[in-house]
Amino acid sequence: MSRRSAVFGISLALALTAVLPASAHASAPSTRQATAETETVRANDWSWGKKVKVTGSSCVKARAKTSGYKDELRVRNYCKTSRKVQVVLDHAGDSYCTKVKPSREWTTNWSWPANINRVRKCG
Repeated sequence: MSRRSAVFGISLALALTAVLPASAHASAPSTRQATAETETVRANDWSWGKKVKVTGSSCVKARAKTSGYKDELRVRNYCKTSRKVQVVLDHAGDSYCTKVKPSREWTTNWSWPANINRVRKCG
């Protein structure tokens, strides 16, 4: 390596260091940590999953994630009183009647090959 190319390489490195913002000097783990926090916020957001039909109660809402081996369902009760709900699955037995208190969320999951059909009011 010639002296000229060594000087050029050092001056290029110094120029890039001066131009790049401080956030560019951060290591990869901090970037990964920020991504994980964003995913946590998204998981708690009600835009999570796809809508599921709920029969028998207009103030109960349900959303499901149906990708992969395990599927997950979240049911939220927006009613002023408690509601009992049951998950109706295709290719598997239905869930028990579960009481969901007002302003609360109930989460359940099941394995493949069961498939969500709907959520219904029961008892």
